[in-house]
Amino acid sequence: MGTVRIEVLGGFRVTVAGAVVPDVAWRRRKAAALVKILSLAPRHRLRRQVVMAALWPELGADAAAANLRKAVHFARRAAAGTGVDLVGSAGELLCLPAERLWVDVAAFRSDLVAARGTQEYATLVDRYGGGLLPDDGDEWVLQARSDLDADYAVALADYAAVLEDSGDLAEAARIARRLVDVDPLVEESHVRLIRILGSAGRRSEALVRFRTLRAVLRAELGVDPGREAQRLVDGLRGPVSGCHCAVGT
Repeated sequence: MGTVRIEVLGGFRVTVAGAVVPDVAWRRRKAAALVKILSLAPRHRLRRQVVMAALWPELGADAAAANLRKAVHFARRAAAGTGVDLVGSAGELLCLPAERLWVDVAAFRSDLVAARGTQEYATLVDRYGGGLLPDDGDEWVLQARSDLDADYAVALADYAAVLEDSGDLAEAARIARRLVDVDPLVEESHVRLIRILGSAGRRSEALVRFRTLRAVLRAELGVDPGREAQRLVDGLRGPVSGCHCAVGT
């Protein structure tokens, strides 16, 4: 059996033994959804009832079960001719192939753990691309995307700290800005970027970032920035001193 590669970062693609399963093979949307949800599941397997509840929450058990049987059929049909039974079953469990399976999200999460506290993050942060299944809006996708965004944000914060400690303020600012973009309501991310910009002598940019933070917090949460952000901005408004190196944002 050839290796099965499933990609869900930035979009959906299945490759079997080096050949991409064409988009037309996934014209049955729920067949694709079945492969997607299994690719994100622990050990790439789920109970039928869990799949039915996620993919057909509005249907009763009998109707959902009938739709699931169709989805399994069309998912297998999508990979017909490859020699791979793309969706397997064992009693109440549905699963992806147990051998020679590679899923980009699983590999991404594993690599993030291995890179923790090092500059190996440099090869990982751009792999996130457009995020998890950016064209999908089902509730189960939104939850999975939120969970992965949280893991990504932790990695970005760790990487920004590594870069800041090493004195690479230009790259630290770039990563910190990306961290802010993941969730603009996390004040700590803005504070990190303000601090890095201030350390690099880019006081005007740091002050603009503070004003942006204040506007976002007031508009969305009805609060002002906290003590740490205010302490940083008070220091930035003092006499010019320290580093004047350029920082990319």
